[in-house]
Amino acid sequence: PMAMKRIALVSAVAAAIAIPTTHAAVLEEVVVTAQKREQSLQDVGIAVSAFTGEQIQQLGWDTAEDVLSQVPGVTMIQPNGPSSFYVNVRGVAQNDFSGDNQESPVAVYVDDVYVASPTGAAFQMFDYDRVEVLRGPQGTLFGRNATGGLVHYITRRPTQEFEGYIKATVGDYSQFDVEGAIGGGITDSISGRLSFSSAQHDGLIENSFGEDLNDNDTWAIRGQLLFEFGESSQLLLNARASDLDNTNAPFEHVVARPNAQGLGFEVSDPNVTDLTGGDFDTYTGEGSGIIYTPWQDYGYRDPDGGEPFNGSYDTIGYIKVETQGYTANFSHTFGNGMEFVSITDYNTLERDYIEDSDAGPRPFFSFSVKSDMEQFSQEFRLSGETDNMRWVTGAYYLNYEGDLFIGGPAGGFAQAAFGPLVLGLVGGDPELGVAVTQELFPLTFGFDSPFSTTTESLAVFGQMEFDITDALTVTAGLRWSNEEKETSFNQYFSLFETPNSNTVALQDSLGIGKFWSYENGRYSNIGAWTFEGGAIPLIEGDAETTIEDDFFTAKLGLDYRLSDDTLLYASYNRGVKAGGFNAPLDATLFAYGALPPENMNFDSETLNAYEVGFKTSFLDGLARLNGAIYYYDYQDYQAFALESLTLYVFNTDAENKGGELELQISPTDRLDILLGLSYIDNNVDDAYTTPGGETLDRRAIMTPEINANGVIRYGWPMAGGEMFVQYDFNYLDDHFFQLKNSPVGEQDAYVVSNIRAGYTTADGAWNVTAFVNNVTDEEYKQMVFDLAASPAGGGFGAAEYFYADPQWWGVSVSYNWGN
Repeated sequence: PMAMKRIALVSAVAAAIAIPTTHAAVLEEVVVTAQKREQSLQDVGIAVSAFTGEQIQQLGWDTAEDVLSQVPGVTMIQPNGPSSFYVNVRGVAQNDFSGDNQESPVAVYVDDVYVASPTGAAFQMFDYDRVEVLRGPQGTLFGRNATGGLVHYITRRPTQEFEGYIKATVGDYSQFDVEGAIGGGITDSISGRLSFSSAQHDGLIENSFGEDLNDNDTWAIRGQLLFEFGESSQLLLNARASDLDNTNAPFEHVVARPNAQGLGFEVSDPNVTDLTGGDFDTYTGEGSGIIYTPWQDYGYRDPDGGEPFNGSYDTIGYIKVETQGYTANFSHTFGNGMEFVSITDYNTLERDYIEDSDAGPRPFFSFSVKSDMEQFSQEFRLSGETDNMRWVTGAYYLNYEGDLFIGGPAGGFAQAAFGPLVLGLVGGDPELGVAVTQELFPLTFGFDSPFSTTTESLAVFGQMEFDITDALTVTAGLRWSNEEKETSFNQYFSLFETPNSNTVALQDSLGIGKFWSYENGRYSNIGAWTFEGGAIPLIEGDAETTIEDDFFTAKLGLDYRLSDDTLLYASYNRGVKAGGFNAPLDATLFAYGALPPENMNFDSETLNAYEVGFKTSFLDGLARLNGAIYYYDYQDYQAFALESLTLYVFNTDAENKGGELELQISPTDRLDILLGLSYIDNNVDDAYTTPGGETLDRRAIMTPEINANGVIRYGWPMAGGEMFVQYDFNYLDDHFFQLKNSPVGEQDAYVVSNIRAGYTTADGAWNVTAFVNNVTDEEYKQMVFDLAASPAGGGFGAAEYFYADPQWWGVSVSYNWGN
């Protein structure tokens, strides 16, 4: 019996050793559609990072941020927390949070459909086949607003096989997430797939004035039907909806003052608080001799000593987003091999957002945006190939329009900003000045700016790849686009229902009409306040409230196959992003003439990109090393400024140069390693003008000079399955959150590390994973607003910091079947 037990034990150990591991398969072949046709990632002469759905699942990436943090040269910007989503690629990005009217220069696509809205791009990530990140202009084939590149999310299509999965996660802050999918054949020629996601957690930020903030309550659902008409035609129908209903992530209040150049810096002096405006006393403090002005104190300094997840917020901010979408994707392959594709999409989005912008306990200012957007797009493509040539041509149409709002209650701010003016008008009588100020500007007083926008775009395009020899291929592409945009913008001074509401109770409470109007080919401040003893000069005239622009984007590239394992490439890409219209939160600078009315518009930007790169496999296919260097010549770069409370995009020139390296290696069947490194040297010309009139070059937002990332995953056989441990990190060098590059707007270098450990059964059906995100509990900012000026100068005497999530633990359990 003992011998039999030993034999059984030896047999079990041998069987366990013989079990093939189910590691993350870093080097599995990734098929991408970066050139509108299926190719191996290593055969595409473009800087592409791509991950399959299996890799994403096994590596434990649940959000878009998880994926993008492992792509060198790419960072993510969320100026309003999870309600909006901008991607920065090689220093190309935008940060205008005025609403969904402003599209990003880095495009987001889902299943070949362009997503115009920054809010619409902040979707939940579940049941995806793969994610592709293309760096550099992609204007020829993808066209619209792909100046800096694009991120393409491809969902899992229905198949005839009965398959699906279910995944549940519990964790810190009462997190409970569930996602899953089920699909298979309905008939021999019809397949279906239903996918869903739901996520909840409690608030992260302890609010001494009410309920905790920054919770999560979201759901999304997607249904697909695939019809196969013989072997040559397919029709894929996709219907989807999502809902997000969260309390928002408020800012951390930090007292700040502007230095001699008008740039905010943090003040640690406990005797200095934020502002209301009034008495101008000079205070000389920290800052190496810099003189700044405390004015009359508003009387608030955050008492928690800078603790980022505690605060006192009188406005319980919220984010509500609802989306719906419908897509029909039809393809037909002709007898000669040519393929025709038609992609028709219609989607809608509604957003309602308000925040406690002053991050304090008194009603000072609560910023709000609303969006009601509709998007329709149609793309036709025809492609084919011969023995030595591949080609694709097509046409694209987009209609994107909506009604929007920007503003919010700002009674405390208005009293502080306009109180000195009122005091002067009443002869300096303090008691009367206070009474008149409070009557004109009660706490429910605020900015009320309804506006609308319409964009219509038409394009035709073509691209050809021609094999000069077996090793040398030339690629040439051209796209012509026509863009028409129209806007109608008005600003009123109005009363809201409460100091914490974004619902207007009385429009134009001062009885002056429209404070600023920009519509119907005219601009005017005809409603500006006229008072005894003075008046604001009338400003009115003709305006370009309609833009029509024609432009070309182009590509020219050479691919050289040095060997079966190595590809060299060089390319020139011309990317263009059309001009547009600003929607200033506070149009005061326009109405007073400090900013010329023509700055309500901004021109198109052009990026000439030059790049050389390589892709190689070595160690008998156990390793891949891809790299690229580039030079970007930016003409009329669309830069974003926040001056006082007036936010606007303006044109200037810029230059980017840098490079990236990506290493993926599996030295054994148990060990997977991914490493990435990026260097960016960036300069934006004349990006900031000091109070003294000096123009300064600046660094683009969220553009660290060095960015590094990595994943190390090790698995070993155990109990008939596989155990694994994983460590991943993302390092960002120093960077800024606003183009003016204020000291308060700088984030020091940091590393975010995550760890995971789990077990997968031999058949891959069951998986249990425990994780700790931000394992070192690193405190780092994801957004900063420099509002260090006095209220009369459009500031709060403070800076507002938005911090990333703290350390977070959780456990996930998933079950897969049929695949």
